[in-house]
Order: sequence, then structure tokens, then C-alpha cells
Amino acid sequence: MSPGRIPLRQSRLPKGWRGRPLAIVGDDRLSWRWLDTHARQLQALGARVLVAEVTSQTRFMAMVRAFPGLRLAPAPADELAKAFGLTHWPVLISREWIEQ
Repeated sequence: MSPGRIPLRQSRLPKGWRGRPLAIVGDDRLSWRWLDTHARQLQALGARVLVAEVTSQTRFMAMVRAFPGLRLAPAPADELAKAFGLTHWPVLISREWIEQ
């Protein structure tokens, strides 16, 4: 995955899926701007935010400090990307939509 734009599309999650929305971001300008714009929405949804690519622990901690209300976790997203046919981040995956 890499920074880039994605089109809005319906999610293919099972109808009974009860998991929380999930966002995938990186440590790049597009992801930081997207988080800044969508932080309140992500927080209201109770979304978990995977930071799929971050250059260092220091950079990750800077993200945690910049977005204190979000549930950020450094984690690889390759399997999720493959499962959802994603090639770019930032992205929000909910039961209904895959969106940016």
C-alpha cells in the first residue's frame, strides 16, 4: 500500500459483521491531513486506526500526541489490503463503505 486516492465503494463485509470501523493510514502528508480532517468522525465511530507504515517509534508517538482521541496502533495491513482489494491509504472500512 501507498498514499493515494481511492474511490468510494460498497464494502463486502458480511451482513452480521459487528466489528468497529477500521482506518488504515501511513506516516505521510496525505494521511496526516486526512487524520486531521476526519479525527472527530473517526472518534465518534469508535474506529481503530492502523498505522501501516511509520518510519520510527518517534514518528508514531508524534501521531499519538497529535490525535489523542484516536485509537492508533502500528500494524502491517498487507492482509487487509489484499482482502479488500486496496492499494492506497488513507482509507476507512466500515460495514457499509470503503471510503476516504
